[in-house]
Amino acid sequence: MHKLKWLMVIVGGMMLLPWQPNAAQPQPSPSGYIVVTLDAVKTEQINPTPAPVNLNLMLAGVAGTGSRIQKITWPTELWQPVTLGQELLSDARESIPLFALPEDRMNDELALTLVALDNTKANENWLNTSSPRLLEEMAILTATWLTNNATPNAQAESLKQRLPSALGESASLLGVHAIKFAKARNWGVRSQAYEAELPVVRENAVVGKTKLTYSVRRVGPLCSQVALQAKLRALVVHALGSQKESTPAYLWARSASSFAAAEELLSSIVRLPLEKTYTLKTGTSHPLNRVLFEGRLGPFVYLELIAWESPSPRRLGSFSGLWLASEIEPLPVAASNPRTVALAPRSQESSGAEMTFDLEFSLTNGCRNDAQFVRQSVPATMTVGQRYDVSVTMKNTGTTPWTAAQGYQLGAQNPQDNRNWGFHRIELPVIREGVRVEVSSGNEVTFTFTVTAPSMPGTYNFQWKMVQERVEWFGDLTPNVVVSVTR
Repeated sequence: MHKLKWLMVIVGGMMLLPWQPNAAQPQPSPSGYIVVTLDAVKTEQINPTPAPVNLNLMLAGVAGTGSRIQKITWPTELWQPVTLGQELLSDARESIPLFALPEDRMNDELALTLVALDNTKANENWLNTSSPRLLEEMAILTATWLTNNATPNAQAESLKQRLPSALGESASLLGVHAIKFAKARNWGVRSQAYEAELPVVRENAVVGKTKLTYSVRRVGPLCSQVALQAKLRALVVHALGSQKESTPAYLWARSASSFAAAEELLSSIVRLPLEKTYTLKTGTSHPLNRVLFEGRLGPFVYLELIAWESPSPRRLGSFSGLWLASEIEPLPVAASNPRTVALAPRSQESSGAEMTFDLEFSLTNGCRNDAQFVRQSVPATMTVGQRYDVSVTMKNTGTTPWTAAQGYQLGAQNPQDNRNWGFHRIELPVIREGVRVEVSSGNEVTFTFTVTAPSMPGTYNFQWKMVQERVEWFGDLTPNVVVSVTR
């Protein structure tokens, strides 16, 4: 079991972010995404025996809505050795993507199934043989569940009965968790966390439990201009364990930013070196300078690195990290001046091996919202209840186009979201039936609208600001006009 310690180096005043290799690029969703992540795995030994209980752990997840099913196994290469009482994914940045789909493609329900497995024989070929059968069986049962009203407990029992035949000889089922989320209640908010406990059974006795923490989040809307390169600059070896000073080894890297249409995680897997091995030495920094990913931002960025001793294979170090697009997009970046950030997660294995992954991330064409006031036309005096034509012109000084699909509007201020003039939002102008203007960087847009003077005499503030709905307010406030309303 490894424990990560983080050292974050900020270059150019920006925070870190990692990314995926050369897979097909995701198309950003203007409506935003619903993302489910596995955030923590904690094991606990109960009814202690004289000897600790060891597992070779594998987690499988299948999630779906309507006819769309997505599936994943973790770890994505070999099995995770665990002694009950240890924690996995305990760091704030360690998460596993379970599901991601544009919000406008979601049905009214989202079903999630999580399965914990133990491979008592540590069968290294299980992922190539039984894993596809297991995921397919889970996908079939999840798709069926989306069409009926079975309870989560009934669904879990059905999985417990059906799945063992798909596991092969070396793996055993530790536990099953099934849950359904309703749209109105569960994914209309930014984030909600959930927990599940699965028993660990050995020889018909419960010897421990595995506690899973997962989250359902809304991410976006996303911009299409974020591109990122992730590079592994070096591997710094602090210790190799087993009293070794040097050993042959190779690295395995997986990165992803979305799920493919074919249900699997859209990821790239790289072996370093492609053939043969490195010779790792204690107390040495090994320069690598290998690009792991270069591409466009999807709803998340997932990066997983594992260093293996050869030919054992013994795990020497590992790192998993997940960043949501909403954490990356707001960072201001000039396309002509990429910003570079460095990350050095330190991995400590129970075998005594300890190393640091020296990573570098370069972000270009980052999306940034900004607006400049240009002019406005509004009467200084009005009569109660009368209607008046007004206009406000704003210039897009950010790097992101303003579109109706991505929620860009003019919003009332002073106070924020007031309805003194009959409404609190002004949509982008219509250029033809059913189509609203898109305001690219450097261009202006004039909002022309009709207000109704308040029904009570007095003075009222007329002030506005650009907003990307459910994301942020940004740019200049229009100069405040104090309008005198009389009878």
